[in-house]
Amino acid sequence: MKVLSGGKVYIDYQFREVELGFAEEVLEIGEGLEGDRLDCSGLVILPGMIDVHVHFRDFNQAYKETWESGGRAAVKGGVTTVLEMPNTDPPTITPQSVEEKRRRAGEALVDFGLYGGLTEGNIELIPELAREVTAFKLYLGETTGGLTVRDPRAIKAIFKAVAATGKVLTVHAQRGDPEREAQDLAEAIDLAAKYDVRLHLAHVTTKGGVLVIEEAKKDVDLTCETCPHYLFFTREDLAERGSWLLVNPPLADEEDRGLLWETLQEGLIDILASDDAPHTLKEKDSD
Repeated sequence: MKVLSGGKVYIDYQFREVELGFAEEVLEIGEGLEGDRLDCSGLVILPGMIDVHVHFRDFNQAYKETWESGGRAAVKGGVTTVLEMPNTDPPTITPQSVEEKRRRAGEALVDFGLYGGLTEGNIELIPELAREVTAFKLYLGETTGGLTVRDPRAIKAIFKAVAATGKVLTVHAQRGDPEREAQDLAEAIDLAAKYDVRLHLAHVTTKGGVLVIEEAKKDVDLTCETCPHYLFFTREDLAERGSWLLVNPPLADEEDRGLLWETLQEGLIDILASDDAPHTLKEKDSD
């Protein structure tokens, strides 16, 4: 048995100064454990983290990242499970494309779940896809991969069909302007309430969005996430550093950034997700 000593172990929502003994799994937690000791002084010891929002590219964009390289990077950062988005090339919108991606994902070092992408043209496939995917993803705002759904009738049909499966529906609600994020999120929340959908809101960026979520959580079954770049950068940084800080949804203001930190610490924002989506240096250098 190997023993991690000297570090702070995260147990039951707090850090404790205990030793942790493990082989293939955790065997003992305590003090004075016997085994091959590894000095972890000054370190924190966490369980494998889960990243619910990654784009591992691969296939026609393997020059950016693959399941193998993305999985190695995830493990290096302490992430052992990922949920991978469907707006890849080709997109994950049919049972066949899900199965092909699952085979490719088998090359990764991480555990994984796959999102099924939703379009105006695959609504009838939702019951079948539900048997193959972890959750569904709906893009109401612009994204790579051409999966944006704009037809209000199709959007309502998607919410209704996903509700019947019991799966979580993750929504990219933002349509590009941080000033209207609250309105965009509210529209998705209203549909989730109407059709009784388990809703997850991706990459929340603004104070207005947070306030809408805070009110909605009183009555609606929903969770939300933000991402590291919204916690550390603002549109003022974008003006200074240029295209390297272009992200989707775009960066917001300092007031928004501060509130994201507060509500993440308070637990109103449920999840911190990476939104890993690599580009080449040439692509990031361009506008």
